[in-house]
Parts: sequence; structure tokens; C-alpha cells
Amino acid sequence: MKKITLAVAMFAIAAGAQNIAFAAPGGVMAACAGDMRTLCPSAVGPDKHKCLMANIDKVSQDCGTAIANAKSETKLMQQSCGADIKQYCGTIPPGPDKHKCVVSNTPNFSPACQSAMTTK
Repeated sequence: MKKITLAVAMFAIAAGAQNIAFAAPGGVMAACAGDMRTLCPSAVGPDKHKCLMANIDKVSQDCGTAIANAKSETKLMQQSCGADIKQYCGTIPPGPDKHKCVVSNTPNFSPACQSAMTTK
């Protein structure tokens, strides 16, 4: 089994999954690099995701597939880990502090959540 980039996936969940697992190695950023250069040349930071989503109907097939896969992984993580994150980090607003809380409490999370953090 290959470990999902925990920090990226957990940040997506901790941030309320407003951004998909956008920077995961070999994921959306890699598959959509050309689309980003063409469709969103001046976008930086979180605006890259917003721009890409605003132009979803114009992206390449590889980019669209990567986005769909990332959304599916994020949904699974939300379903499997949402209660754990709420229990251990629910009072912390989305952002870097919540991400740190999630990462530090990962060993306490349920087996279902631990399983969702890996992919075949």
C-alpha cells in the first residue's frame, strides 16, 4: 500500500475540504500543470485551485481525471475521519493550527480513518 501524503490530505480535511488534495505528489498539480499555465497563468496560492475549478470544463482529460480522483479521496477521508477530527480538533478553526492538531492526533484516530489514509 502506498501512503497518501498525510499532510496534504489532512490539511484538505482540516480546512473543511475547500481545496482538494491539490498538491499531492503525482496528483492534480502534476496532471494539471499544463492546464494551469494555459488557463490560470497569473494565479498564485489558493487562487490556483479556484481558477482551475472555474475552468473545469476546459481542462485536459488527464487533469479532469486527477481532479475527480482527488475529490473521491477527499470524500472518503471526510467520511472516515470527520468524526475523529471533530473529536480531537473540533474547536480549532480551519488553518495551520488545525492541520497541526490533526497530524499530532492521527495515532488516536479510528481504524477506519487510519485505513482511509492509505491507498492501494
